[in-house]
Amino acid sequence: MNNKQVSKKRVKDPRENKYQIGIIVSVIFMLIYGYSLYLAVRLGRTTKIYINGGILLAWFLLCLYWLRQLGRLLKEQHQQQS
Repeated sequence: MNNKQVSKKRVKDPRENKYQIGIIVSVIFMLIYGYSLYLAVRLGRTTKIYINGGILLAWFLLCLYWLRQLGRLLKEQHQQQS
């Protein structure tokens, strides 16, 4: 066995960290607004239900977008290595 084998290390793109942090932040905000939505439904406050539901949906869509971008980035890096 040759001890001087070159190992292929994956170079991490800085955008990858940005998307991962964004996903974590959006999940945290979804939990917060999800709980606020739950309380609004229990109390029967219609306006709060719409507001918190809309904000929760926006964070969810943003999280999906960042997941999609992260997947594309990783796929692109995998294709460049091959």
